[in-house]
Amino acid sequence: MSGGSSEKTAWRIIALLSVIAAGAAIGDEGAHRYPGALYFWDVASYVTALDSPNPYRSDAVFPFLYPPVAADIFKIARSHLFELMAIAYAGAIAFFVSVYMRVDMPRKFEWLFAITAMGGMGVVSLKSGNVAIIMNFTLLALILDAAMGGAGALLLVPIAIGLGALIKPQFILYLGVLFVLERSRRTASVKVIATAVMVIVVHASYMILKPVVWSNYVAGVTNRTMSEQDFGWGATELFMHLTGSTMAALMGYAVSLLAVGGLCYWTFRKSSRAPVVGVACLAFIVLTFANPRVPLYDLYAAGIAVIICAAFAAATETVWVMAGALAINLVPWMISEFTRSPDAWPWWARDYMITHMAGVAMLLLSLSRTGLGAIQPEGKQVTGIS
Repeated sequence: MSGGSSEKTAWRIIALLSVIAAGAAIGDEGAHRYPGALYFWDVASYVTALDSPNPYRSDAVFPFLYPPVAADIFKIARSHLFELMAIAYAGAIAFFVSVYMRVDMPRKFEWLFAITAMGGMGVVSLKSGNVAIIMNFTLLALILDAAMGGAGALLLVPIAIGLGALIKPQFILYLGVLFVLERSRRTASVKVIATAVMVIVVHASYMILKPVVWSNYVAGVTNRTMSEQDFGWGATELFMHLTGSTMAALMGYAVSLLAVGGLCYWTFRKSSRAPVVGVACLAFIVLTFANPRVPLYDLYAAGIAVIICAAFAAATETVWVMAGALAINLVPWMISEFTRSPDAWPWWARDYMITHMAGVAMLLLSLSRTGLGAIQPEGKQVTGIS
C-alpha cells in the first residue's frame, strides 16, 4: 500500500471514529427526556411514542406520524435509539459536507451558512433531531455526488429514496430526480418503477396484515393535517395560515407548485450550459414542494438546493437577493426581541412562515431572471446540460 493510499485510509478511519464519538456524545437519552430540551426534541417524542402501547395515541410532545414499518424499525433499535440516531445524524451531516465541499461553486461556505442562518430555519432544523435530517442530508449528498459523476452514488440514490420512503412515504417523490441523473430515460424508468413497487408492497403488506395499526397511523396523519390543520412550513401551510380554509390551502398548494415548477423550468431555459449539479438541485426543489406537507427540515433541504443553484447563477445579483432574504428574515426576531410590545406590530411582520417563504421565493425569482451558468475561475465553461 502506497503512502498516499495509506494516509487516505487512515483519514477515513479517523472520520468514522469521529462520527461515532460525536454521536455518542450528543446522543445521551437521559439529557433529553424532559420538557424544554434544548435539542433533539423530536427523538424524545419518538421514544415517548414507542414506549407507549399505541405510538399513534401517545402523550408525546409531537405526534408520531410515521407508518407502521418505520415504528417497527425504530423499535428494533429502541434500547439505544438516541445514540444510534445521533451517530447517524452526525454521519449524514459529515457525509453531506464532504460531498458539498467538492462541488465546484464559488463561496460554498458562505452560501451554506447564509441559508442555515436565514430566520433560524437551518439552526432549528438541525437542533430538532428529526430523522428527516438524516434522510435529506444523505440523499442530497448522493444526488450531488451522482451529478458530479459518482457511479456508486448513482446506484445508491434509488436505494436511499426507497428506504427513506419506508419511513416517510412522501419521500418517494424524489425518484423524479433520477430522470436528471441517469443518461438513459429507460434506465431511470426501470429504477423508478422497481423502487416504487418495493415501497408499495411493504406498505400494502402492513395495510393487509396489520389493519388496526395501519388504521391508527392513517387516523393520526389525518387528524394532524385535516383536523389540527398542520401542514408544516410549505405553501399549503402558508395559505392555511392566511385563510384558515383547508380548501383554500390545497388550492394555494397547487398554484404554488405550478409557480415553483415554472420558475425552476424557466431558470433551466435561461441557463447556458447549466451544470448537472444545478439541474439536479432544481429538480430537488420542485419535488420537495410537490409534497403538500413540507416540514421545516424539508424546507431547509430545499433551501440548500436553492443556494447551490444561486451560487451557479449567471449573474451576481443573487448575492444581493440573499442579503435581502436574510434581512427580511431578521425582522420577526428583531420585533420579538427588541420591541417593548411585539403584539402591537401587525401579525405579518412577526411571522417566520411568511419571511421564510418570501426569502426562498426571492431567490427563485432571481434565478428565473438570470439562469444558471457554469463559469470556472479561469472563465471557461463547464460541460453541462444546455
